[in-house]
Order: sequence, then C-alpha cells, then structure tokens
Amino acid sequence: MMPARGCFGVFTKYLGPTNHRGGRVKATAQSGRSVTVAWDHALDVGPNHEAAARVLCGLLCRPHADGTDVAKGRCLRVSMGEGFVFVFPDARVNMDKAWLDNHSARKGGAA
Repeated sequence: MMPARGCFGVFTKYLGPTNHRGGRVKATAQSGRSVTVAWDHALDVGPNHEAAARVLCGLLCRPHADGTDVAKGRCLRVSMGEGFVFVFPDARVNMDKAWLDNHSARKGGAA
C-alpha cells in the first residue's frame, strides 16, 4: 500500500504524576496509535508536548525521499485547552499495518 500524502495530525495531553510515575505527555494520532513520553523538566510546556508529537510522527511517518526524518521538519501547534494539536504538513503516513507494526516494534513501540 502506498503512503498517504498530506498532513499528519497528533493530539497531545499531559498526564500528571502518580505514586509510581512522574509527569508525562501522551501523543495520539487520528488512527488511535499513541506513545507516552516522560516529562522533560528542562523544557517548557509547549516544547514537551511537541517532543511527544515528534516521537509519534517519527514512528508512524515515512522519511522524505532524500532520507530526511519528517519528524524533524515543519510542525504547526494549536493549543486546545486540555492539550495541543500538532500538524506535520509534509508527512507521508504509511497506511500498511504490517509496516507500521514492524517499524513501531523496532523503534520501541507505540502503544
């Protein structure tokens, strides 16, 4: 199956600390695939959410034709009250489930 051209959207939400885990950010794609990233206290709120969105984009999107990682490219951010929405306008999302499962497993897995 061919990669879908167009943009890739991610919603991020802060998950507060518990008795066993520190604060973290959960990034979820429209497909429902998600990844949770530990809060980096060296970063501000926006950059923490952006980092989580970029991790998920790196897991689910194919690199550009020249090999450049799309997750390091242009990204737009909108605050949504409970979190943020990030759009990667140059992303190519691979819709092949087998490729996604294999690629996610190699990179540490998306939940």
